[in-house]
Amino acid sequence: MKPKKLLIGVAILAVIAIALKFTGNNNPGTKGSSQKQALKGRALVTDEKAGEIEKSTQSIEITTQKTLYLNDDDQNRSDLGNFSLVEDAKKDAETIAAKDTVLNKTIVAKLREKEISSIEVEERVVLKQGGAGWLVESFHGLPAKDPLGNKDGFLKDIRAAKIVRTAGDATKESVGKKQETNKAKVSFKGPGGTVLWAFSPGKRHDSGGRYATVEGESYAYHVQSRNDSDNDNYSWLNIDTDNDDWAENNLLKHIEENEIEKIELSYPTPPPVVEAITFTRKDGKWSTDKSIKGKDFDETKVESLVDEITDLRWSSALSLDAEDVQGAGVHLRTIVLHTKSLGRYEVRVGRKPAPPPEPKKKEEETPNDKKEETPKDEKKEEEEPKPGPVITYLESLEGINPLFNLAKKTAFDAGESLHDAIPATVADFFKAPPPPPPPPKPLSGTGGASATGG
Repeated sequence: MKPKKLLIGVAILAVIAIALKFTGNNNPGTKGSSQKQALKGRALVTDEKAGEIEKSTQSIEITTQKTLYLNDDDQNRSDLGNFSLVEDAKKDAETIAAKDTVLNKTIVAKLREKEISSIEVEERVVLKQGGAGWLVESFHGLPAKDPLGNKDGFLKDIRAAKIVRTAGDATKESVGKKQETNKAKVSFKGPGGTVLWAFSPGKRHDSGGRYATVEGESYAYHVQSRNDSDNDNYSWLNIDTDNDDWAENNLLKHIEENEIEKIELSYPTPPPVVEAITFTRKDGKWSTDKSIKGKDFDETKVESLVDEITDLRWSSALSLDAEDVQGAGVHLRTIVLHTKSLGRYEVRVGRKPAPPPEPKKKEEETPNDKKEETPKDEKKEEEEPKPGPVITYLESLEGINPLFNLAKKTAFDAGESLHDAIPATVADFFKAPPPPPPPPKPLSGTGGASATGG
C-alpha cells in the first residue's frame, strides 16, 4: 500500500475511534439511562440525611395548595392569616379578591356576600421547637404534636420511601402539574432557617406509593414504602397540612387531677357585688371558704368541675371580634387553677344570652267579629330565641408557658360541658343534709314490738 493511502486510512480509523468514544461516553441518553438505573431502590432520604434532620431540625414549614370551602362562620376564624389566594377569586367577570391576597374577616365577608362558596388557597403551617416541645408557630403558638416522633410524625414514613423509578424531569412545570408535586412542599430547617432537606409529595400512584420530588435533584420519582405493603396505597405518608390538625385540642391534658391544689371561681356579677368561692384540696379532699347555714358543702360538684377542666377540648378557634365572642364578654365565669408545679391557669367560659322573645302581634279582627282559625296542622310553632354558643378563653398566667397571653389572640368553641358543670350560683355548691335516720321501733321484753311502747 502506498504511503499516502496508508496515512488516509489511519486518519479515517482515528476519526471513527474518536466518534465511537464520544458517542459511548458522552451520549446523554446512555448516561441518563445509567443514572436512572442507579436511582432505583435508593432511599428518598438517606439514613445520614435523616439523622441530620432528627438532630438539627428546629422548624418545619409545610405549604399546600388546596380548595377552601367557605360558609358564613368562616369570617370568624382566628387563623385566616395562614391562607393566601393562589388565583383571583371571581364572581362572573368581577374580581372580588386578587391573587396572593391574604385572607381576613373583611375579605371572607365580601366573598360570602357574593355567594362564593369555595376558593383556591395556599395554607402555610410552621412548626417550631420550643423549650418544652413543638409549637404551631403559625397558629397562635399552640402546643403541637411531635412531627418527628413515631406516633404523630411523618419522618418515619419518609425514611421508608424507596424509589421505584424516575418519573420525568422535576424542573418541568408540566411534570409537576401532572403529578401534583407543585402543590405541596415540606422543608426541614436548621439553625438560622437553613434548609436541611426539602421535598414535595405528589398525588398517589395507582400501584401504591406516590410521586415525589426532592429539592436540588433532577428527577421526579415514584416512591413507595415497600412493595408488599397492603396499606401503602391508602395510608402511607399522610402529612397533616392544616394548622388546626397539628395543634393539640386538649390544651390542659398535661395537668393531672391531683396536680390541682386550689380553684378560685368568680361569677360575672356587677360591682360592688362579688360572687366568688374558693376550693382547696388537702389530703385528697376538697373544702371551701364559704358556708351556708343548714346546708352541707357538695364536694362532688367540684370533682365534676375538675374533670371537665382537665378534659377541655376545643373544636374551633374564633377571632376576638366575632359577634358571639363579643356578646359573651360580660357573661363570663372565671376559673383560676393553682397547681403544685405548673403555675396558674385561667379559664373563662360563658355565652351571649338569648334575646328576649318578640312581642306577639295582635290578631286582626275579621268582619262581623268572626275570627278565622288556622287549622292545627298549619300552625307553626314559634321558635324561642336561643343563646349564643359557649365561648371559652384559656391561658397560662406564667410568662414561660406557651399558653401565656393566649386569650389576647383567640377564643375557642369548646362545647357546653364545662359551662354546664359550673353551678348557676355559689349556693348551688351546697345541699341540704340528709334527713336523720328514723328512731328504732320500741321492743317488748321478748323482742317483739310492744303496742304500749314498753
